[in-house]
Amino acid sequence: YAELKSLEKTNNIMIVPIYGPTMTLQELNQCDCVYCYYEFTYAMRDNGYEGVKKYFQMLQKTKAKVFPTLKTQKFIVSKNTYMNYLKKKGYDIIPTKFIPVSTYKKSKSKTINSILDHIEDNEYEKVIMKPELAGFALGFKLFKNPNQKNITSYMDKVAKLNYQKILLQPYIPEFTKFWEFKMMWFNGVFHHAYGQKVLSNEFDPTYEELLQSKEKPILMKCKAIGNKIVKEITRDYGKQAVLRIDFGCCIDNDSICREYFINEVECAPAMSDDETKKNNLRTFASSIINICK
Repeated sequence: YAELKSLEKTNNIMIVPIYGPTMTLQELNQCDCVYCYYEFTYAMRDNGYEGVKKYFQMLQKTKAKVFPTLKTQKFIVSKNTYMNYLKKKGYDIIPTKFIPVSTYKKSKSKTINSILDHIEDNEYEKVIMKPELAGFALGFKLFKNPNQKNITSYMDKVAKLNYQKILLQPYIPEFTKFWEFKMMWFNGVFHHAYGQKVLSNEFDPTYEELLQSKEKPILMKCKAIGNKIVKEITRDYGKQAVLRIDFGCCIDNDSICREYFINEVECAPAMSDDETKKNNLRTFASSIINICK
């Protein structure tokens, strides 16, 4: 917000903050352009699924231009949709089973049996489950010994929270062993990346540090793949002020030539000024203004 305010006079515009949890259609209509950094994940956290529906309804009705566009946000909000999009285009993604909560409520026993059959058929020793639309690791659960009792207990709990789908994925131990690359594009142009390890106390390396490490070859490979994905999303869903694509390890092996998979695509990613030596927040602010012009 501070970076946007600093660019007001130069661009002859007025930047007005709108508080996401309580925003109204009237507030949105007073703007020429609305940039949604408070998006559906936050709406779900603050006001449940009804909050998500209200959020999208207001964006549909407002007279203001909205970015990311409603089309983009609805694409990203459905992990099932964008994972199928990437899979059809031949990109590596983690195998994922989507479990409709409505199906579970109608037939608990049949759904649990389907989950356990899926785990057995794929010979998964450990799995993770998490709700679609849940951010901040809400509802995330690692099952070291998945069975009827603990899966049923989990499904009963998340079913009460009004989530629509639950994701089931194999637990990949390499994911916590190697860096996940979180890579940023502003207005379709790659800007920087940083590393992160789940459940680790290690300091997240900046883009500049990664370039000086043994991770550079695989980082550059992920960057090239990301460039292609960003171009395709831009072609199909329009210009994006920011996209973050997260690459996780590993598909088959843990050598330096290991195959990373696409773990997440975000259109309103969390961001801090210590990810790179570059002024990423100023660049992001400029991208927002450019896309709204």
